Amino acid sequence: MEICSRFTGMERKDGAFLLHTDNADVKVCFVTDEIVRGRASFDHELAEESYIVMTTAWEDRMDDLFKGERTRVEPFAAEVTEDDKTITFATGKVTLVVEKDPINFKLLSADGSELYSTLPGNPFVKDSNNRVVAYSRMKEDDCFYGFGEKTGELDKNKTFQRERATDAMGYDAEKLDTLYKHIPFYIRLDRDTHKAVGVFYHNFYESVFNMGREKSNYWPRYTYFQADGGDLDCFLIGGDTIARVVDNYTLLTGRPALLPKRALGYQGSSMYYPELEKDSDDAVLGFVDTIKEEGFPIDGFHLSSGYTSQNNKRCVFTWNTTRFKEPSAYFHAMNEKHAQNVPNVKPGILLMDEPTSALDPIATGEIEELCTELCKSTTIVIVTHNMQQATRISHKTGFFLLGELVEFGDTDDIFTDPHDERTERYITGRFG
Repeated sequence: MEICSRFTGMERKDGAFLLHTDNADVKVCFVTDEIVRGRASFDHELAEESYIVMTTAWEDRMDDLFKGERTRVEPFAAEVTEDDKTITFATGKVTLVVEKDPINFKLLSADGSELYSTLPGNPFVKDSNNRVVAYSRMKEDDCFYGFGEKTGELDKNKTFQRERATDAMGYDAEKLDTLYKHIPFYIRLDRDTHKAVGVFYHNFYESVFNMGREKSNYWPRYTYFQADGGDLDCFLIGGDTIARVVDNYTLLTGRPALLPKRALGYQGSSMYYPELEKDSDDAVLGFVDTIKEEGFPIDGFHLSSGYTSQNNKRCVFTWNTTRFKEPSAYFHAMNEKHAQNVPNVKPGILLMDEPTSALDPIATGEIEELCTELCKSTTIVIVTHNMQQATRISHKTGFFLLGELVEFGDTDDIFTDPHDERTERYITGRFG
């Protein structure tokens, strides 16, 4: 286990501040005067690769990919003061105080109210399983909002949240976790000061949030974020009010395009109707009529993929005519009722470009297992230079050389009896 426990030095680097500790480097950067980024790396490598951040203050490998969408700003120049015990970064709107020994990070509002604080001497940890953990303090009655598409109580105080994209059948809204979205972001509201702060972890590994679900006789009340890998890349988002925090968060991660007016209204959705044995069209139309009779406006209906079923398989851009007898007549009837249709379209072909590049054998095996399961209903095209992987999971193999398709056929034939000399030379390792 590696624990970031005490400060050892600081240097300025690329408009940011690199704080050295006994086990990790912590890079501090002010994106704006209200958004502070703290990135703790135990391997001391801080290569920038931001897949979701739309406002950045650093050079990033993803800049070309997001050209025209991402905004690059200069790091905000915080006023820095240092003494034997602390380093203080002040912007006029928020203040970041770094206590040196034991190390601790505090974010204060303009009036000095504490918005966020790590656990002194134990802010960032890398455990024996290479999971990274960030601990922060909390009050008994703090409110926590966010975490993506979650059900249950709005306030997640004293809950345990798992962040994993899961489409759960038979979901229990009161007792079960998780649901659909992986969004490691929450807002803390202090009931005493009425101040709010956003906490966003830029980490895409499966993770958990423990929001005061457990107690320790050693530590004060605390929360923690734990991820299966990656860095502890945390954005502290000030603003004092929930509305201002949300505004700053969407500035950081991007704002959606304006939706059509109909999308802002009620959208019916059910897997039940499109999965009926027959006459799903009549059932959906009847549902729309019932809603209107009860006095509720309805702007659309989301069709689950049951409308595409052919012999228990989902076939994109096809209609199950037992369930939807005349699709054109169904759409006409829905338009007459002023209800838009939103059919669920599952991909017919999934392209994966080097999906296991630089992954360890365990992670590679999990990806390959997933591909084996998905290919039962979806055609998967994989681009790979891993010959062993191609032989393990593919049914058909094509060999490309300088943009030319040299040979294509059954995987067993390609690897045991190739017809083209260039294919044979490549798979035997004589070139490539």
